[in-house]
Amino acid sequence: MNKNIIISLSFNCMDLFAKAFGLLVTFALIALLSGCDGDKIVGEEPLETNITMTLKSGTDPVFLNNALIYVFTNTDKFVEKKLNVVRNDNKLSTYMPVGISNLVLLTCNTDIAGKVTLPPYGGANTYPMWKTGFTTSANEFLAQTPAELRYASLPNTVITENMKTEKQATMNRNVAKIQVILKDYTGFDQIHSGRNDYAFVDLLDVPTTLDWTGGYYPGKDNPDHSGNIPVREYFNFNAQLKADTVNFIVPAHRGSDAFETQHVDTTTHKLRLRTSMPLKGQSYFGKTPIEISFVPKINRIIQLIVTFRGEPETNLSINITVKDWADPIDQEIIFD
Repeated sequence: MNKNIIISLSFNCMDLFAKAFGLLVTFALIALLSGCDGDKIVGEEPLETNITMTLKSGTDPVFLNNALIYVFTNTDKFVEKKLNVVRNDNKLSTYMPVGISNLVLLTCNTDIAGKVTLPPYGGANTYPMWKTGFTTSANEFLAQTPAELRYASLPNTVITENMKTEKQATMNRNVAKIQVILKDYTGFDQIHSGRNDYAFVDLLDVPTTLDWTGGYYPGKDNPDHSGNIPVREYFNFNAQLKADTVNFIVPAHRGSDAFETQHVDTTTHKLRLRTSMPLKGQSYFGKTPIEISFVPKINRIIQLIVTFRGEPETNLSINITVKDWADPIDQEIIFD
């Protein structure tokens, strides 16, 4: 799933008849729609060229099949989502206007097209892009974010007829993983293998929304978040009554220096952890929730190793480690 992807884009000029026909249809549509959409900027339609993207052999094609392309101006104003994308074997093709554009690429191992929020035409890239929803209509629990939600930005992409330009896009996850490992527990009701209704972990204050730069919305230090509505996962105990690792996937802020050795453009917003074990037939939370000292970062794992003791000697101990998640998906993009 994490193998490299090589994507080659070749631009071939449309023949004159196709260009003229396309312009005729475009101007006709503008004439029909101009009275309905006052936010549209009506001007000369740019010349377009064809793009063909080729997936490297041996890479899981799901990332190409679910790839989404969004076009912004070079001043970060939204233009369009590419709709006429043709997928055939390991290739997808579309049309791009000649000129300078900022491109955003999204992909996932599941279809996320209906979950991406588009800005209004001409809207800035600071508009919301992704918002994690809830598991029920009553909004009792926040849902998990897809683990393979991947983002790449291609600013100042020059599309020129009969010219070749090479760009490199790295499809990094725009999420972080938080692992909770229940190392030891004592002083609780008898645990049985499988799920126990009062043995679970909650994450609180989880950011929900990313903007079109991959950053937290509306700001890195004050993101929209779930507050006291948790992402909840239950411990699953094996035959030896050892709990499986609990994994949470949460949106992560994509800072301007996210791939540098030192990170300055990071969030200060921290999540809280609440742990429950059964005691006297109900949930026992001990001294939780507690604040997690490390903040989520893209494509990284925060690992929490928990020792939880109930009655009579109540205690909660958490050791935290942080590590990289996995190799990103590299895309070598060639414009011919």
